[in-house]
Amino acid sequence: MPRMIKTIEELVVTELKRDGYWFVFNTLYNDVRAFKKPIPPSLDTFWLDQEYTDSNARQVFLDFMSENFPSVKFHEVMDFVPTEVMMWPYLGSIAVDLEKGDPAYQALVKIYGDPEEEASDNRHVFWCMPYEVAVEAHRSREAFWDEELDDDN
Repeated sequence: MPRMIKTIEELVVTELKRDGYWFVFNTLYNDVRAFKKPIPPSLDTFWLDQEYTDSNARQVFLDFMSENFPSVKFHEVMDFVPTEVMMWPYLGSIAVDLEKGDPAYQALVKIYGDPEEEASDNRHVFWCMPYEVAVEAHRSREAFWDEELDDDN
């Protein structure tokens, strides 16, 4: 059944209304975005692929949170991609509804590293989406869609 999943920037702007934190378990996305590796030539037309999602790393995260912080709310989110990308698959990413300094945040930093510093493992990257960046990205994406829809008329 199809369902709408918000982008991380949309979630930050419309629901959280503060800096947001999310986990990406897609190794290729993390290689390209966090580790600045080039997109493999065989994938350059479309590199966002569910095949590279580390389901085990995702489940370890979910089990840890369920056991230690069951009250923390999760949101499935679409990852941060360039505005001109109009469609991409859900890569298994999860936003966590917490704030910097919360006990859950501190525990996650101990395990996964500080989301405001360099990542260390492409199987799981703890990301920060600053509110100001989210606002700009969300406005840009909305304007892009408005223009695309106007061109179709």
